[in-house]
Amino acid sequence: FLWDAQTGFTELGTLYGKSSTAKDINEEGLVVGDVTTPSGREHPFYWTKESGMIDLVSEDGQDSHATGINNNGQVVGNIYVRGMNNYSGFLWGKEPGFKDLKISKLESYADKINDSGQIIGYVKAAKFLFIPQRSFSFVRTDFGLVVNLNKSGKTKNDIIKAKAINNSGWIVGQIESNSLNPRYQPVLLKPKKNS
Repeated sequence: FLWDAQTGFTELGTLYGKSSTAKDINEEGLVVGDVTTPSGREHPFYWTKESGMIDLVSEDGQDSHATGINNNGQVVGNIYVRGMNNYSGFLWGKEPGFKDLKISKLESYADKINDSGQIIGYVKAAKFLFIPQRSFSFVRTDFGLVVNLNKSGKTKNDIIKAKAINNSGWIVGQIESNSLNPRYQPVLLKPKKNS
């Protein structure tokens, strides 16, 4: 659904008659989220007041999810890649369409994007016997550089979980201390200014 103070609730629909979930909205009221197809797969949708809900992949396409949209109408999310046998983050725009971000050879997820095109998300580390699977958050700059945010922690073992990024490149999230009794604290990361 979409809600605003003037019109109240607006149902966005389900497209295929199953279910849908809205995940993000930009200043123009463009909405992205997930919709369930007749085959049971999840697909990303893009909704406008004029056009309604649009599936960003073909009806028989792979499982995929839209998670963020900026004020330029660029969408980020995750798509299942058969050759990799896991998910990879994507960037979508009206031109040129889907772009695999190729963040890592491991499973990666793109979560949010700001108006400069900076993207936050996370990568799932490889699983090893008796070792818990870990993840690390990243920021992908507008020119394609990928930065591991875990290196911003107090120790190299701290785990940063990025949740949102603003148009100044500030990132908020959670820091988890890697210890027998882990502690969770909010964190704000700011880009360093060049001197």
